[in-house]
Amino acid sequence: MWAFEHAGIVPDVVCVAKAIANGLPLSAIVSSRDLQERWGRSAHGSTYGGNPVACAAGLAVLETIHDEGLVANAAARGAELVSGLGKIAAEDDRIGDIRGPGLMVGVEFSRDRTTGEPDGALPDALMAACADAGLLILTCGRVHEVMRWIPPLDATAAEIAEAVEIFGETLARMPRT
Repeated sequence: MWAFEHAGIVPDVVCVAKAIANGLPLSAIVSSRDLQERWGRSAHGSTYGGNPVACAAGLAVLETIHDEGLVANAAARGAELVSGLGKIAAEDDRIGDIRGPGLMVGVEFSRDRTTGEPDGALPDALMAACADAGLLILTCGRVHEVMRWIPPLDATAAEIAEAVEIFGETLARMPRT
């Protein structure tokens, strides 16, 4: 369920917020009981911790993730996304790297694959063109060189295929500099 699990590590503390309550204000600090007892009562708090309505929503979110198999779906759809993007990258040397587990994937653009010099202009233009074509993706990175894919956990194979198709077709229409 957590990205750190892919690295085979066990963190001392995990801070969780945002989607944990599906948009309601909730956050959590997760650690071992031993560590919490060493901190002492009320040593750590949160502006978004403890609201009963948000806590109920948080439990419902976790139950939904479990009951609907959304972790497995994210892994499967993520593999489809990376595979589809990889096919595009094989045909377009402006894509320097594709990375990320599950459904949080980055497509890094570079001016030259051998040097890895980032290209921040193309992703910004591509983001706008993709939006015009019905695909919403974001840029990130130092100079906006990465297109950040974050589809919902319940994305379907058909939706991923459609998104990859739109992305590939839109990228193919982008002028080369």
